[in-house]
Amino acid sequence: MITSKILTLSLFITIILATNLIVIQLLTRKVKSKYNSEGTLKLAVGLWISILFIVVAIITSKSANIFYEAYDQITIKPDNLFPVLKVCSIFTGLGITWFIIWFYVTRVFSLFILGPRNESKEAESNNVAFFILRGSIFLGFMICLNPAFETLLRSFLPTVEIPFYH
Repeated sequence: MITSKILTLSLFITIILATNLIVIQLLTRKVKSKYNSEGTLKLAVGLWISILFIVVAIITSKSANIFYEAYDQITIKPDNLFPVLKVCSIFTGLGITWFIIWFYVTRVFSLFILGPRNESKEAESNNVAFFILRGSIFLGFMICLNPAFETLLRSFLPTVEIPFYH
């Protein structure tokens, strides 16, 4: 039971990180195309992608914690794998959706602080301060909204009905 729990949790974390890395790659494709003259990634872009990965790690850790708690409720019948896969896919989808929504909300909020800026031009000029400030806003949002994300995940947990006998 413990071995299957560890394997399932490891597989869940690997899948959600892999899909979120694909999402990060899609969201930063315009910025990531800006390389130095030597062909290396610019420092500002590297900082931006690393901050995005830290945010993804925060989301994944919250999803993994809730999934770990829910695993015992799900696997009442050890031969039934469908509920485990269902919860994994729901949590993965919610994590990706949560990340994308707050990625774009962060863009809007960074307009208030940083003004209207073109992200690809900032990456081309290697504006590290811009990406640190935007990343700090995004990271702050994720830390502050972590309880809301936990509540959202808990609302999708399967319920176990306990029969009451009189």
